Amino acid sequence: MRGARTDRIFHLKDLNDYPESESLDMAFWLPAVANTTRRVWLMAPESSPALSIDDVTITPRQVSEGPPRWLDYGTAELPCRFIGP
Repeated sequence: MRGARTDRIFHLKDLNDYPESESLDMAFWLPAVANTTRRVWLMAPESSPALSIDDVTITPRQVSEGPPRWLDYGTAELPCRFIGP
């Protein structure tokens, strides 16, 4: 039996923005597992933003040449704030 899938696709248009802030924000659910290594990708037409997930900030490691333009943030150990029994 396979475990729960941990891949997600989010539309950047669904992110929340705040007046006078350069940050965008989104809350999402991932299956409850201990800290695990995940690979992060972002499709962006021009910029190459840093991403922050809880206390972890990652920057693009590779950019595809084109269309669509994918930013590969590589793998990172990302916390899930899971508290086990």
